Amino acid sequence: MTTRAKTATVLLVLSVTMAVEAVGAEESGTETEHRIFPLLEHGMLSLSVPVSWRADVSQPPGISPPTITFLPEEGDEFKVLITPFWHAEQDPTFNEPQAVRLWIERDLESLISRAVEEDVPIETLEGVDGTGYYFLLTDSAYEPDGYPYLVRARVGVGDLLIYITVLSRSKSSEVITATLEALGEAMHIPPVLGESREKVVGSSIVHPVWGVRLEMPGYEIWEDHPLRGQHNFILAGIATYDACEAPVRISMFAAHFGQDVTPDRCRRAFDRDPSQLEQHAEMTVHEDETSTSLAYTLFDQGTVIPELAQNQLYGYWTHGETCYEVHISSFNCEVFRQLAFPIMHSVRIPEASEISLETVSFARALGVDPHHWMVRFALAAHYLFDSEPPIPGRARRFYEDALRLGGEEVDLEAQSLIDLGIGVSWLMENEGANAIPYFESVVVIARENPSMSQRLDESLFQLASAYSLAGDPASACDQLADVLERQPRSERQKTMSMIRKDQQLTAVREAECFQSLKTLAKKKPS
Repeated sequence: MTTRAKTATVLLVLSVTMAVEAVGAEESGTETEHRIFPLLEHGMLSLSVPVSWRADVSQPPGISPPTITFLPEEGDEFKVLITPFWHAEQDPTFNEPQAVRLWIERDLESLISRAVEEDVPIETLEGVDGTGYYFLLTDSAYEPDGYPYLVRARVGVGDLLIYITVLSRSKSSEVITATLEALGEAMHIPPVLGESREKVVGSSIVHPVWGVRLEMPGYEIWEDHPLRGQHNFILAGIATYDACEAPVRISMFAAHFGQDVTPDRCRRAFDRDPSQLEQHAEMTVHEDETSTSLAYTLFDQGTVIPELAQNQLYGYWTHGETCYEVHISSFNCEVFRQLAFPIMHSVRIPEASEISLETVSFARALGVDPHHWMVRFALAAHYLFDSEPPIPGRARRFYEDALRLGGEEVDLEAQSLIDLGIGVSWLMENEGANAIPYFESVVVIARENPSMSQRLDESLFQLASAYSLAGDPASACDQLADVLERQPRSERQKTMSMIRKDQQLTAVREAECFQSLKTLAKKKPS
């Protein structure tokens, strides 16, 4: 079982391999895994490719698209080059089937003189996220150490036009089949729309990502706020009122506090609690309140100029594990309270919001929409496999969020990965009874897919661990016997070694059925 979440320095963003382990490609029988490739400000490209393929990403300077090159684990029997293009002016027709067909026809015209075949047909490729076309020809002019067979394909995927070249030394090469299957399953995960900043409609201010809303007449976006663009920044604005000598400014930020966070706890953490402020001679607290939904502090702060005071109002809300802070300020404004309180009380944070500081930060690093379920999937894998130490409870929460948000988009393959992750998270906490139904689900899916034999063995082993922890060594032995019966004799001894060393299988080693496993391991496979 593998998972990878690594920094791709050439892209300056994260490149996350979404698979927790190799997953099966139904048609070719080749073990595959999902790989996610960031595309600068244009989201991510998701490809399902053979596990054995290694990927090199070449990112030209500027905003040009990267080229992804897949190569065999060893040798140079093939080369697959994939370049995802986007339209500079976001023309939605540039990757429609008619336009893609014209591109591939031009490709064929430029290459037909090199083809051994007199007639090279153009084939159609229907993908889950668009339509494409391809052709295969034999190169009559290839170099002695080159590739005689060439596949050229162009596929519309989401908002992208994918340009593909496959070079192979075998016409019936599995690489050609695997590439076509990968293109058929390719998906474009879109970026955050627009500039991910607040929108002003009349006196209403709405943030399209965070979903927060407030009312502030005369609001103008504070373009040069020094913290705009920071990962926890939400909005900042300025408004001018005749009753105030200086503009009224507002800013809003988010912070992650974990479970059991309250508005008052947020306020104290930000040093805006009245008892903290009153320790400073220049601070004069006028009003404060705390409840389960809101905590605020209204105060004036003196300045080096005796006749100048800064009016300040801080308000705090919570949602889930996130704390929201609003700061409203002005100078020498006699009606500051009358202006600031309606603004503060107009703040609305959606009850059904699935956005958190973690998802926004992760999504910004990847350049994708933070509402997408795959962001939760990637976060879950990060907390489970890449965090030191692992945080299984948090990983479980994001796996469950991914399942809920994805809905019908979560196919059986993704479902099995999520179930596997949740099961592993429970095993990390030695909660075998809770892990059992998730591993059972993976086993059912893997049994129905012959290409997932490796996953089936591993899931059966994990299910055995879960049964053992749950106090059911007999059922654990049944799963381990299933694993042993499926293995050649050489592999059985390795499995028995794992059983002897695994602390979670202590109950198995102490049970009577352990002897039957040792006997089975020595038995010649039928």
